[in-house]
Amino acid sequence: MRTRIPVSVLSLVLLGIVSLPAADWIRQWDALELQAGDDVGANAVAAIVAGDQAPWLRGRALVALARHAPDRIGKELAAFATSADPALRLAAADACVILGTRQARDLATDLLADKDEAVRYAAAWAVAKHEGDGAWRALRPTVEKLIPERAEIQGRILCAVGSSAAASRFDDFYTTAEAPVKRDLVRSLALAQGERWMLRIERFLLDEDGAIRSVARTAALGLSDDAYAALLARCTQPSADSLHMTAMLLMLERPDAQGTAAIARLLEIGIKDANVARHGIDLLRVQVDQSFPAVVERYVVADDRLVRMSAVRLLAGFDDPERGLEILRPAISDSHIDVVREAVRIIRAEFDAVPSGGMVPYVAPLLERGNTDFLLQGLRLLRGRLSEEEIDAGIALLRPLLNSENKYVRAESRATLAEAGQGGQSWRVAALTGFMPRWRVIGPWENDQENAGFRVSHPPEDRVDLTATYPVPDRWAAANMPSLSWSEQITGSSGYLRLHNIFPPPVEFATAYAYTEFAADMEREVVMEVEADDAVAVWLNGQRVITEGADSVAQNMDKSRRDRRKWWDGESKKRGSSYPAVTGKATVTLQQGRNTILVKCSNLDIYWWLRVRLMDQDDKAVEVEW
Repeated sequence: MRTRIPVSVLSLVLLGIVSLPAADWIRQWDALELQAGDDVGANAVAAIVAGDQAPWLRGRALVALARHAPDRIGKELAAFATSADPALRLAAADACVILGTRQARDLATDLLADKDEAVRYAAAWAVAKHEGDGAWRALRPTVEKLIPERAEIQGRILCAVGSSAAASRFDDFYTTAEAPVKRDLVRSLALAQGERWMLRIERFLLDEDGAIRSVARTAALGLSDDAYAALLARCTQPSADSLHMTAMLLMLERPDAQGTAAIARLLEIGIKDANVARHGIDLLRVQVDQSFPAVVERYVVADDRLVRMSAVRLLAGFDDPERGLEILRPAISDSHIDVVREAVRIIRAEFDAVPSGGMVPYVAPLLERGNTDFLLQGLRLLRGRLSEEEIDAGIALLRPLLNSENKYVRAESRATLAEAGQGGQSWRVAALTGFMPRWRVIGPWENDQENAGFRVSHPPEDRVDLTATYPVPDRWAAANMPSLSWSEQITGSSGYLRLHNIFPPPVEFATAYAYTEFAADMEREVVMEVEADDAVAVWLNGQRVITEGADSVAQNMDKSRRDRRKWWDGESKKRGSSYPAVTGKATVTLQQGRNTILVKCSNLDIYWWLRVRLMDQDDKAVEVEW
């Protein structure tokens, strides 16, 4: 239950606020307005009106009562209107503007003859508010005496009167005034009501002077809801072509409920006017309106490119990913790269989903065009969204791109397939991108910090016998490791054969061999690339073609320092991998029919892996038969 504060206590609190220094007048006025709106507080404000505080403060208290508790004003209004103090007379005139009583009208008429100019202005405004057209005869002498520096006040009075005579006076004044005075007059139109004043606002919204147009927009934004809605209605008629952009600016600056119907009208106009449609769509991003998906569906197929782009952007933040993808399907097939690029950007940023029917049919229109810009956008959209279930369709779609003349298309196609290939299909993706995906692996033989094991020849180097077994090295005998024999292994989609998974701890400082066979349809020269951690040798058809690797841990660390430039990042204090991968490349000749590759790989650290790739001279993947 609300506790009722005694009037005496509230008065003391209010008096404490209003007794602040004059520099705090804003806080004092706020306190008066706040208290006057409360039954108890109104008594405290009335006490200030009747008290002995500063005249300006008593006057503001009277105005606050007129606004919030007019029934509390009685003889004080008449007393203020006849006071010798101009601050009290001005307060009485201001109160008369607010009050609708006969007393207020009569007092305002009397104050038109006041010796103080500010009081006369306020009284004229009050009379105009009370009398309208009938006030013009009484007000005309006062209004015509207003000096140009008070043009905004004169304009307000004329707008408040609202008669045809007042409008004519406004036009005459505007025609003969200087630019600063014109701006003041236009600013006063915020108080305008009625069609004759709306027509003037429209005229000023189209003025050749940019400052006048800006002031006119400010005036329009200050109109009441009804007047603002009427102005928007006029500005969004099909015949008001030159006002359409102005209406959009108004709605951007005042995005309230009045703009929803106006935007709908603009979008209807936009069917024939692309410029209007584009800006009308952009307005929906500011206005709160839930119809925008339907707008996108309608305009994403418009003839104008900018309209289509605006429609696509409208889906930013849309909270239904699956519907959003369907709405944007035409944009993905658009003939203009800017629209496609915008649609891909929105999808990647907003919609973490897969469209009905899958990603491959969705992206296919882009990837089947052959244009590099469209291809790259399609690959960008497909990357990370191609599922294992669609891998066959993805391979069929991307296979031609793996040998594209454009290196960026090739690289993006490989990366897209590499990210998609998981599980049992991963080796197919690796093979399509040139990697050797299927291996027989045997090991581990011993190695040490000097990489001595890499320089030792083991049986597979003399003859590869896939049925042979070999004794476990002494170092790992205590770990009950079985005899060394060949095991079948497949790589991931990126072609890595991860030996540290095949030979987990306690194996370290070790050597192993990997062997694969494949068939080539003809004799041809290719580029063999190998990467490994930490030393590697490769034999093709029994001939050693690549040898790479440091001779010791110390040398490998030195190489790491050279390759990375910094062994220790002084800012992040984050240490990288202990040793760098070694890489080798050689131009080799495949023979028609069966070919073999044997790889020897020795490790100086925990991580241990290799991968081998066959490319042609143009960096295109070489496909072989497995």
